[in-house]
Amino acid sequence: MENKARNIGIIILVLVAVFGVGYVYYRNQVNLAVTNIDIVFNRVEIRGFRLLPSPEANLTLTYVVNNTRDIEFRITMDGELYYGSHFITPLTVEDSLIRANGLSTVHMDVTITGSILNIIDLENMNEYIIQGELIATSRILGLIPVTVSKSLSDYQPGQS
Repeated sequence: MENKARNIGIIILVLVAVFGVGYVYYRNQVNLAVTNIDIVFNRVEIRGFRLLPSPEANLTLTYVVNNTRDIEFRITMDGELYYGSHFITPLTVEDSLIRANGLSTVHMDVTITGSILNIIDLENMNEYIIQGELIATSRILGLIPVTVSKSLSDYQPGQS
């Protein structure tokens, strides 16, 4: 009976070690995929604009994400967009799919209000700065979530 319990303990220990190593390996692969994606600004769509009672523009920023790795994941972003040192708007992306080995689009709806409209240039992407966090989640065998987070400053709009 003692041998049977010891053998079961050894089997459980080996399984935990194998799954642990597999998890760490997969997490490193997801981290590599997220680190190597290219996020390129594609276009700005003006969804609405008003001047009175105060200026306001509703925009959709579209980015194209190139994932060259064989790992599909979903991203969530929580950050802020600046034009130079001027705060423009919070940026939020919820659960956007980034396909493996290909291009995906990410849309961000933003509202710009007040005097900041007089300062910014929608075409001069090199002045835009993103701060915050990007969280990527993939799943091992479609079941076990693996999450990696990165600083949004690694993915600036003017960069390619």
